[in-house]
Amino acid sequence: MAGMHELRHRAIQLQSCTIDLRTGEIRRGSQEDRLSAKELACLEYLVARPGQAVSRDELLQQVWEYDPKVLSRTVDATVRRLRKKIEARPSDPVHLLTVHGAGYRMEGVRALGLSQQPPRLLGRDSLLATLALEPSRLLTLTGPPGIGKSDLARALSLSHVDAVLWADLSPCDGDLEAYLPGALGLRAPLGEAFTVLPRPLLVLDNAQAHAQTLAQWLPDWLAAAPELRVLCTSRCALELPGERVVPVPPLDSDSACSLLGGDSPDHRELARALGHNPLALTLARQACQLLGPQAVTQRLRTQGEVFGLGSAQLHASVQASWTLLSDPERSLLSLASLAPAGLSLEVLERWVGPHALAAVQGLLRHALVQIRTGPAPRLVLPFPVGPFAQSHAPPGAEDAFREQMLSLGARCLEAFTGAGEEGARSRLLANAPNLLRAARGAGLDAERCLSLWALAVEDTLAPTTRLQTLEHALAGRLPAAPELALELSRVQHTLGRFEQAEASAAHGLGLSPKPQLALALMDWQAYAGNEIWERERVEALEDRAAALGLPAEQTLVWRVHRANRRRRYAAPEALLDLEAAWSEAHARSAHRLAAEVAGHLVAMYTWKGALADADALIQAALELVANLGSWEGRGILLQHAANLALGQGRLDEARGLLDQAEQVWRALGRPYKLSVLNLSRGRILYLDGDPEGAIAELTRAVVTSTALGRPERGRTARVYRGLVRGVLEDHSAALQDLDVQVRTSPVLVVLTHCGRLFTHLRRGELQAAQRERAQAPETRMQALAEYQALSHAAVALLAGEPGARERIEAARGEGPPSMEFKLLWVHLDWALSQV
Repeated sequence: MAGMHELRHRAIQLQSCTIDLRTGEIRRGSQEDRLSAKELACLEYLVARPGQAVSRDELLQQVWEYDPKVLSRTVDATVRRLRKKIEARPSDPVHLLTVHGAGYRMEGVRALGLSQQPPRLLGRDSLLATLALEPSRLLTLTGPPGIGKSDLARALSLSHVDAVLWADLSPCDGDLEAYLPGALGLRAPLGEAFTVLPRPLLVLDNAQAHAQTLAQWLPDWLAAAPELRVLCTSRCALELPGERVVPVPPLDSDSACSLLGGDSPDHRELARALGHNPLALTLARQACQLLGPQAVTQRLRTQGEVFGLGSAQLHASVQASWTLLSDPERSLLSLASLAPAGLSLEVLERWVGPHALAAVQGLLRHALVQIRTGPAPRLVLPFPVGPFAQSHAPPGAEDAFREQMLSLGARCLEAFTGAGEEGARSRLLANAPNLLRAARGAGLDAERCLSLWALAVEDTLAPTTRLQTLEHALAGRLPAAPELALELSRVQHTLGRFEQAEASAAHGLGLSPKPQLALALMDWQAYAGNEIWERERVEALEDRAAALGLPAEQTLVWRVHRANRRRRYAAPEALLDLEAAWSEAHARSAHRLAAEVAGHLVAMYTWKGALADADALIQAALELVANLGSWEGRGILLQHAANLALGQGRLDEARGLLDQAEQVWRALGRPYKLSVLNLSRGRILYLDGDPEGAIAELTRAVVTSTALGRPERGRTARVYRGLVRGVLEDHSAALQDLDVQVRTSPVLVVLTHCGRLFTHLRRGELQAAQRERAQAPETRMQALAEYQALSHAAVALLAGEPGARERIEAARGEGPPSMEFKLLWVHLDWALSQV
């Protein structure tokens, strides 16, 4: 039993698993099992006698301590259970074999020191299984520092049933020929050992610095030893003949959170900040438990201490690659580390010069950068490369970064507000985190970067969040950049802080802005009040605008902006202004601007009841932008066209147009726009006779809009959901949905008012409905006024007022076959049935 006693201090490796003979623990990838006491004792006895047939009687006497005269089948039952736990295919065992007429025999067992047990590799089961089946004789695992290449190589080597030779090449900084035999424990010359060992596996860890030497040796070794397999780990492909390169990806989100020790949204945010890098996640776990994931994420962003003693380990993991880089590659890496959202090649070339592309390619080979695709492709640094490179950034890098961000933002803004470059809005949004970082400095450039950030996230973040960020950056002082004064005025106006908005615009005008910016500031100053139709202020604004002497195209953009303001508040001049702007933009071939104007006009024509005009205009606008690809204006037009078809009962056409719009928004990377499509699809479902499906789709719109920081769109979806719940007589839920503030949209104001009114009527609360009627909002749109008047007629009917029934019956058949009018007539027919 001496052999058994020796093995009690060891583990064994089988083809499909590792077994700790001290505890009976079985580990297969990330899965664990355990042997019972007798199973473990039986296995130990067999393992101590490798290749030797052991009879059933011997096992009964030595393991079970039965009397020799006892007959029992317990050995056979135990062997069956063992095979199920330790064999890859219990019906075809390769380790615990039956020797007919003699008993059982163990084969193919490798004894391990406990330090050699394979690491627990969370989230790597699928990759390990794929690598185990890889037929190539020369395999290289690549990836950034800390991604787990060495752990994967160790797990693969421990599943290899024959000879394994392992060498870590990172300590070798010179003569590999002198270093390698000692590292491998070889006495024979390099290459000769591989011809005499049984099916050897050669593992060369951290091989990136020795690619040139290995390129000379490995083909000869592989040719001389047909059974030799070589496994390398490297930051980059070694570019060896016959090499199969497998990049090791970051962990999935669930596995990353497991390493951090939690699964809350804050844990997931921290995992993203750490790039799902296994080493960084493991080192951050303790800090996460002590401080909480949110605090750790904040420390990462402010360069605070997170990893403690592990910082040196992270530093060393990148240092080895840093020493292999050329000067242009180091320079580019240091500068790119300042950009949390990554940088485009365009910016890098402006920054680094004509050698930027070659430097990027070199960094890609070393797995130190990644390319993030999408509407605005850019270069990003995985963790922990970014923090290391940032610590090596040259003096003045922050100022250079701010200058580049300001330049990029200005170019995007020019293209976005004019009719120029494709994808400018997406590029501006993609660089929003970089703009915010650049804005953390001092001076005019920092304030201009902050204003560009505010513009970029206007459709993404809630106004309150944008205002808090701007105010925090200013720390109570007035802005020095007129661009920032304009952004403050915009967001203050959105939040209904009209006096503050007017003061910010006036302050910006006092900073001597350029003519185009001055025009925008005057615009916000003139329309700062809640009631925008103040004729004297608008006329004074137009006189001052004419005196600026701006080019005609810029003035046209401003006129469209002003006309759309008037449209939203149903000012009668808006229609004439927009029709004139459409004609002028069309004549100037300003297709994008013409498309924007068409969208505004279609909304006006629809509520005016001029559906033929709306149809003709939307088709003309879509033809104008047919060749502009995935551009925001095209997506908006497609949505307008879908809503127009929806309002006329052409449901299949509306579905097709919404699908096209979704393709545009996904191509642009604009997920918050998809909530609008949920709203339209909910309306289609209602018109198609599926109110429950409509509620589910509208609920998705509410949830998506809120999650993406678009509360106003969430409120719109809630209003429509409340209207549907009202006709389904889910009165409490309907009133809860309709209890929202939607003062910025005349249409929603009227729909909300009428929805509450009908819900009170259906609950038998006539007095509450009459109070709601008395608080009716003012509306200048004829179709909305008619809609509201019919709703009030229902109250009059149930209150016994004369002429109400005749008023309702006379309107039957009028109005478009839209969801809004269908809902209205469901309520009106109900009211008629009550009297």
